[in-house]
Amino acid sequence: MALPTITAQGNLVFEPDFQVTASGISRCKLRIACNERKKADNGTWADGDTSYFDVVLWRGLAEAVADTFKKGQAILVVGKVRVSKYEDKNGVERTSVEITADDIAGVVKANKAKESTTAQEGDPWL
Repeated sequence: MALPTITAQGNLVFEPDFQVTASGISRCKLRIACNERKKADNGTWADGDTSYFDVVLWRGLAEAVADTFKKGQAILVVGKVRVSKYEDKNGVERTSVEITADDIAGVVKANKAKESTTAQEGDPWL
């Protein structure tokens, strides 16, 4: 049975953790936080519940990500999702959701892009 594919957008919780396995294969681990946005009755927006996803990247994709993305950056991940259960050090059962990434990209948000155009007003590419 094939694993389901997921697309998740979130912010990096920590710096990419790049390693090379004993067999020489590049691996990079990430964790993203995805916040649900909710609109209140008065029309304002607020963050709702947060879901965390562990992300694993392999080979060339791992190498590219390790040099490109930084903590706090918004990213979009597409990959296979695997859910597993484990016991933490206190004996409490926990659930882990891991995405093995097939594709990953940085997310550009319009309101952030507008703030950075002060260098050359009118140039839409800055």
